[in-house]
Amino acid sequence: MYPDPVDPTTKEQAQRDSWQEIMALSTEISALVESHSWTLLMDIADQRDVKVTAFLAQSIPSAMYTQVMLDIDQLTQQHALISSELARQQQHAQQKLCQLRDVRDELVNAKTGADKGTEVANTQHPDKRH
Repeated sequence: MYPDPVDPTTKEQAQRDSWQEIMALSTEISALVESHSWTLLMDIADQRDVKVTAFLAQSIPSAMYTQVMLDIDQLTQQHALISSELARQQQHAQQKLCQLRDVRDELVNAKTGADKGTEVANTQHPDKRH
């Protein structure tokens, strides 16, 4: 059997660096939740998911295992927070949409009523037309 050509300490450092990139993306995602930058958040979340999948496809060094598990718990909590905030934002947007529709309907009804009133006035008083 041939020895691994990559030095184990170099491989572990690369994994540490990779995990730090994942956590940095997670920090950025948290900031985007606060600013409601959903499109950018989704792009970064997709990037992070690719990195997480690649990271978890490798064996996790025992020296990193505990920290990675704690961070995964943190990521799970972050995901729950994001899902909750998205649901809240969707509900808020739905309420705004309903309010705008109500205003539109009121304006249309007021305009329709005013137009009908004008027609009635013109047909009742033909001599007042100019």
